[in-house]
Amino acid sequence: MIRIAICDDEEFHVNREAELVKKYMIINEIEYEIVTFSSGQELLEKYDTYPRFDIIFLDIVMNDKTGIETAQLIRKKDSRVYIVYITAYIDFALDGYKTKTFRYILKNRSTFEGAVKECLDAFSYEQNYCRNKLHFRCVEGELCATPEEILLLESIKHKVHFKVLWNGELVEYTYYGKLDEFEEMLKCYGFVRCHKSFLVNLRFICTNPGDVLKLDNGMEIPVARSKRQNVQDEFLDFWGRL
Repeated sequence: MIRIAICDDEEFHVNREAELVKKYMIINEIEYEIVTFSSGQELLEKYDTYPRFDIIFLDIVMNDKTGIETAQLIRKKDSRVYIVYITAYIDFALDGYKTKTFRYILKNRSTFEGAVKECLDAFSYEQNYCRNKLHFRCVEGELCATPEEILLLESIKHKVHFKVLWNGELVEYTYYGKLDEFEEMLKCYGFVRCHKSFLVNLRFICTNPGDVLKLDNGMEIPVARSKRQNVQDEFLDFWGRL
């Protein structure tokens, strides 16, 4: 079941987006639920009354709260939901990076329907990755987790420490080996090597990378000077695809 929220203060656009999403889900035989909202404030007020959304289509220019403001508040409670901005204005694209934008789709274009389909194709592809369980034989027993549950890997004295988030709780597993073993393996799942001792899940980075990575749970991870540009590129590619 994919749960989708659509938020726009213009009924025409809400209905149009809902029909395109519905059409895609039916053609691809995907179970889905669509919930619509007429303002950012309504979305925020009712957000916790629904099961967790997987993806939100969010207008940027609305009367009460902008989509950017709404997304910033959503990010404080949900770091994993995919946010797609749908708007008539290209000017806000850079602001979207701050809220980990998955896509930025322009309204009133002949390419609109195709852009929505491409967005849903990419989302479905990434969700399939998330369903894959990764298995590692650790000191504490077998670690079986999806890529989006693993916060980071840290190397300390010939051991790799997996830090895993389960239901908001940080759990640690230990593996005898080198971090190099996992760098290439996990790259396709959204992990980036930011330091000789750290391999971090891009999903949990909450601000544009600098000399440190600030994560959703408050942790700060150092970024080696030699890796800074690559980390920034990977971050923008993962969250800022237009």
